[in-house]
Amino acid sequence: MSRIRSSLRNDKTASPYLRNVQVISHAGQVKLEGKVPSPAVRAAMERNAIQVVGAGKVTNNIDIQSTRAKKGR
Repeated sequence: MSRIRSSLRNDKTASPYLRNVQVISHAGQVKLEGKVPSPAVRAAMERNAIQVVGAGKVTNNIDIQSTRAKKGR
């Protein structure tokens, strides 16, 4: 899990939103949960996790924060 967080910290797209995402690891599987502002950030988070643990071991449950929610409406 710390290797994934380290990878995310070094990614310019993902790092600003790292505190919004939980990285949960159990039995060799990794789950990403939280909210980010765009599909590009969501994809960057997943891509980094896959690079660390391998394909088929990452479940991406990150939601895209809606524009409405960002504006507090």
